[in-house]
Amino acid sequence: MVDAHACAHVDMPTDTRASCSQGICPSDWRVGPWQNCTRDCGGGISWRIVTCVKTNEDDTQILVRDSECDENKRPSSRKSCNGLMCPTWHAGEWSVCSVSCGKGVQRREVVCRHVGDVFCHEVEKPRTVKTCTTGVPCYDLAGDIQERKVGEFGGGDGIQGDQAITKEDLYTPRFVTTTWDSCSATCGEGVHFRYVRCQVFLRYLDDYVDLPDEDCSDEAKPAEKEVCMVEPCYDQYHWVPVGMTACSHTCLGGIQETIFACMSKVNQMTVADSFCAEAPHVQVERRVCNDRPCPQRWDLGAFGSCSKSCGGGVKSRAVKCIQEYAQNSVLNLPDFMCAQPGPPFTTYCNDMDCPAHWTVGNWSMCSVTCGIGVQMRIPLCQRVQNSSLVNVSLSDCDVTVKPLTEMSCNLTACPQPKIKVNKLKLFQLNKIRTIRLSAGMEGHILPDTNIVIKCPNVGLDRQKVTWFKNGLKFRRSKRAKVARSGALRIRQAYPGRDDAVYSCLIGGLEANVTISFISSFELLQAKILREKYLNGKEDNHNVLNKTVYYKDPIDRKRKPLTLISTEWSRCSVTCGGGLQSRNISCELISSRYYAALPKEECFRHSAVSPALIQSCNVDPCVEWQTGNWSECSDLDCVRYEYSIQRRSVDCVNLFNDTVTNSSWCTGLGFPPDSIRDCFNRNCSVKWLTSKWSECIADCGEKGIRVRSYKCVWSGSELPATFGSCDVIARPATTRTCKAKPCEDLECRDESENCPLVAQTALCDYPAYKRTCCKSCRNQSDIDNDTEEAKT
Repeated sequence: MVDAHACAHVDMPTDTRASCSQGICPSDWRVGPWQNCTRDCGGGISWRIVTCVKTNEDDTQILVRDSECDENKRPSSRKSCNGLMCPTWHAGEWSVCSVSCGKGVQRREVVCRHVGDVFCHEVEKPRTVKTCTTGVPCYDLAGDIQERKVGEFGGGDGIQGDQAITKEDLYTPRFVTTTWDSCSATCGEGVHFRYVRCQVFLRYLDDYVDLPDEDCSDEAKPAEKEVCMVEPCYDQYHWVPVGMTACSHTCLGGIQETIFACMSKVNQMTVADSFCAEAPHVQVERRVCNDRPCPQRWDLGAFGSCSKSCGGGVKSRAVKCIQEYAQNSVLNLPDFMCAQPGPPFTTYCNDMDCPAHWTVGNWSMCSVTCGIGVQMRIPLCQRVQNSSLVNVSLSDCDVTVKPLTEMSCNLTACPQPKIKVNKLKLFQLNKIRTIRLSAGMEGHILPDTNIVIKCPNVGLDRQKVTWFKNGLKFRRSKRAKVARSGALRIRQAYPGRDDAVYSCLIGGLEANVTISFISSFELLQAKILREKYLNGKEDNHNVLNKTVYYKDPIDRKRKPLTLISTEWSRCSVTCGGGLQSRNISCELISSRYYAALPKEECFRHSAVSPALIQSCNVDPCVEWQTGNWSECSDLDCVRYEYSIQRRSVDCVNLFNDTVTNSSWCTGLGFPPDSIRDCFNRNCSVKWLTSKWSECIADCGEKGIRVRSYKCVWSGSELPATFGSCDVIARPATTRTCKAKPCEDLECRDESENCPLVAQTALCDYPAYKRTCCKSCRNQSDIDNDTEEAKT
């Protein structure tokens, strides 16, 4: 390296970078985070998800089958963890009983064996003292035997098991169990055991005593052995396709996906999905279904309330003829376009006699001026007597239909804290280092983009916000964390890992932010549709009357809005007048992203809204109609033994069944044939020849005469179609002749290459024969002598 001035006389290279390794990257393994260890100590297992990922040329990544990755480089999906010895209480031997007669105590040492700073739980510590007896009664000086108590016949205070048993429970004999020991298998099904004893508490001894099992015959003996399982043997289970899901729509195209079940490789039995936690992922097949159009149908509303509660009334409902022409888009049609007769609009109801009925007065004023309050009213039981309403006892009315006497009311909402929600959809088109989203927004982004999600609010402490991901509490990682300001930050977001619904919870209020990743196809579609607006090729000023501005959610600057319109849909009918529709969206467009807003934002300052429905195919309904075929004529021969037949072809208006201009039927395609071939034995052919021409040769030389011929019909001698005469032999078109003798003219060669012309048999061509007259004549004499010699 020298100073740059030393190279001043040499041109500095312009390129500092060059592309390399432009091939497609091979599929590679990707691993998820390690899960929590199955045990806190004593050796457990932790597992993680290992998937095969393929990176496309546009840097997007998709999951592929594990077979596409190098199996030798596959990372481990399991590892040992928490191998330190679990803290355990160890008890020594019991000492001898403290007395030689009667009831005493025994003692022992209990110590905790542990590694590091993890100690045993004090509540699990075995007891260090228990009662005992020698079995020998103690005598006093008077010779009376003192009352004795039995000691540790059956375990002192009873078997310490998994049951909460008191002394009162053991006044009668019953079975008592210990806790289960460890499972015999580390994975899959095993067995574990426990002790079961028949025991009773003797009050006069104040102690527990073991009995034979027969003394506890009043109850069934609990099991001493039981099947157990620490965790499944994951390598014995795999995902198996068992069918397809139901179609998501009955018409207009839906989606079906493969249904997988976790099955045992040993007996092919279906088990819980958790058994396949480490099984290789299987590619899900998705296919389109029910892509037929939706037919017209009646849309029936719910019947309203009856016009009378008794004495015969009428209730009605809305009945409309509709057709679904796109997902979530319905077209109202005239009633005659649906099946006739249509469903009834009204029906009779409440035709029973009127009993006493409830009447109510007006609601009182709301008990509060804001928020939720109560309104009251007084009910009355009335009956019609002598054409007038009179009040009767409340018991005369049906208490089951007694009207409400109070209801909640909410005149105005009381001022309260809230989360500021922005109903906006943001779509990323090009690389942006960081995208900022807020509550209520939807973000459709590209991979490897940094994301900041805020939860703006009024009257709440933003530092007390709690974030959730797909309904579960958000867990901090190296890439994703919650800042002190309460904002959620995600670094280098990727599909399958960060696409989710994020919820912020603060002060009892909740709002969502949805993040998804835009596909390459969607990205290309979005760019193509919006490039014409960025380049100024489309102008929506005439639709909106004036430019409408909106604050950009990314750079916070005011920018003009753009009205995006889709193409008109297919017409509802092919003729006779129908309808077609289109969709519009209000967007803020830039070269790196665009934001979709509610349509009202674009029309806020505009007196005109673009039409969403228009009429179409107003031309009359027509069809081609044909007449009967004519006889097979002898005068219309088209080929050997074949003639033609003719018929009329007209464009007919189906509304009035009249012949109309054929231009109306051009949309139906080509009209039906008005001419066709037919068999006719009278259609025969012959060759018609011309006269022979003059002899074509130089003077005194041999030459040929020629004539032409053509194929004609025998009767009319009109030209026949090509190939009609192939059934008969063709006449000769040439014959030999000799030209008239030459006059005394000079014959000489005009080129030094004439001897070569004569040797290569080019003298048969007139041009060469004239130029090389002498050589060609000599060659002709030689040829004639040769022929005569052969003869």
